Amino acid sequence: MGPLISIIHIFRNRGPALLFWEYYDYVLNPGVALYYVNKGDDTGDIIYQERILILPGEKLEEVNQKLSLMAIKLLSKMMMP
Repeated sequence: MGPLISIIHIFRNRGPALLFWEYYDYVLNPGVALYYVNKGDDTGDIIYQERILILPGEKLEEVNQKLSLMAIKLLSKMMMP
């Protein structure tokens, strides 16, 4: 079995409803990171990381979809030789 890999959304805050707080605090560049899992909390080496831009008027669902598509893109990038 190979190394464990995890995907997380990158937000400035921690806790529940993270995307809501990005909107509330007007932080418009959340992202996605693909990283190796180790014994710490989100402390493994980052494999890929990218951010998106939240456009004015975008709904939470649209931003969630952008982040999900970014995660798929990073996974695909990692799987290509």
